[in-house]
Amino acid sequence: METITSFLVPVVSVIASFLIGLFTNRIGAKREANKQIYSYFYAPVMKEVIQLLPSKPYIDSLMVRTPVKSYRRVSDLIASNIHLASPVMIESYRKFELSLIILEGHYDSADRRERIELNTTFNQLITSTLEEANILARKLKYPETPKEILKTYFQRTDL
Repeated sequence: METITSFLVPVVSVIASFLIGLFTNRIGAKREANKQIYSYFYAPVMKEVIQLLPSKPYIDSLMVRTPVKSYRRVSDLIASNIHLASPVMIESYRKFELSLIILEGHYDSADRRERIELNTTFNQLITSTLEEANILARKLKYPETPKEILKTYFQRTDL
């Protein structure tokens, strides 16, 4: 009996160490992947949003007409990192991109309804991006900058 116990204790220890190491590596890899998604996808989008948007009421009233090239910068930024986006983000991006393509050739002569549609799809894209960024920021224990951007630029208080 003592021989079996002396044999089992090291084997169980080795197996337990292996499983703990495997679990720790998975957690570390997931955290590192989340850091990269935040740094290479969400952070650049937040920077563009801050530089681009004066505030949602101005955009909605079209007192500020965002140039198509500014929309295109955000679109290109998201497109270059689309592999990091969630399915919800991809759907929002697809709708925005379609509106942008429709207006790209004639934004200055586009009617108010078309510009409002573009602004609406842009706002939906940015809102979904910032909501997801905020969830990730919480997981990573980062400051909730996306939440503050939503509050400031989109008057969101439900976060």
